[in-house]
Amino acid sequence: MKARELQKHLGTPRAIHAKEGLICVASAYVNNLVSLNVETGNLSYALGGRPKDTELEIICQGLESLTKEQREYYWNGADDIKSPITLYYADDKGDIKTAITDSLDFPNVTDDGVLIYSNTHFESEKELLDYEIDNAKLAIKWLNESVSEKYKAWMESRKLLSDHKYKIYKLELSLIEVIENAK
Repeated sequence: MKARELQKHLGTPRAIHAKEGLICVASAYVNNLVSLNVETGNLSYALGGRPKDTELEIICQGLESLTKEQREYYWNGADDIKSPITLYYADDKGDIKTAITDSLDFPNVTDDGVLIYSNTHFESEKELLDYEIDNAKLAIKWLNESVSEKYKAWMESRKLLSDHKYKIYKLELSLIEVIENAK
């Protein structure tokens, strides 16, 4: 995505990035504060309605004024980076990839419009691997604990189910005796 070019076109210092078919304008806390659907041109504001902030309203108007051709131009392109910095990141499968940016300040984006976070993109492959390995180990630990808790809850539920079935069996036997004795 030509995020930097669109940023200049809109006259904003806010990070603009690509996400799931949307052109997004980020704030320090919300990565999709304003989103524009590339295909439909529909605009949404993460906080609902229209922004009260003048700067954001101007950005919204600028995004809404883009034609389909302009949206596709910005979406399908990549920024030309004058002094490229190579970053490393890993996809969900653990494959190591590289990206290019022009600054390590947050918020920032890669040359293809992906928002950079301090825990997603790294200056060295070693930093990436250290972080991803630790993160994956923590995820495995948490998931193992979650599975153990769910297994324990499942076993408790099976015991309760068995207890209730036995109770019904005994009560039905008692009912049969009461009916037989009443005859």
